[in-house]
Amino acid sequence: MDKEEKERLADLAKEHGISLTELLLRGGSFYGSFPPEFFEAIEKTSKEMGLSTEAICMRVMLAKVAADAAWLAVFDKAPPGVMTPFQWQDGKLIGGDQLSKILFAHYQEVFQKLKDNILKAADGEDLRLTDETAYELMVALQ
Repeated sequence: MDKEEKERLADLAKEHGISLTELLLRGGSFYGSFPPEFFEAIEKTSKEMGLSTEAICMRVMLAKVAADAAWLAVFDKAPPGVMTPFQWQDGKLIGGDQLSKILFAHYQEVFQKLKDNILKAADGEDLRLTDETAYELMVALQ
């Protein structure tokens, strides 16, 4: 690490009220907690957009937090599925590849339901948009 990078990281650590060592340990732990497949997908996006993997990850996380806060502001309750990524097995929080597979299956089911409902509407079936169906549509888009 060159001098400028070390100074930049030391400034970041100071902003967060932690030591440079703690910042580096947290960063390594955070980075290392993702399954390799996750970073393969992020690196692909990174190359396509000409942004660093860190910039992509930060924006994805900020977008999720902002979307959840906006949902709460509009519907006055937490978004459905907000707890979906927090699943436990044998007293341990599931993560990594196992969680990726669970989330993929969950979202695939949600999006399939959305597609099926759109196709029903397109086929002329009586599909009325009520507050509940509008809410379900928003849930599916979440």
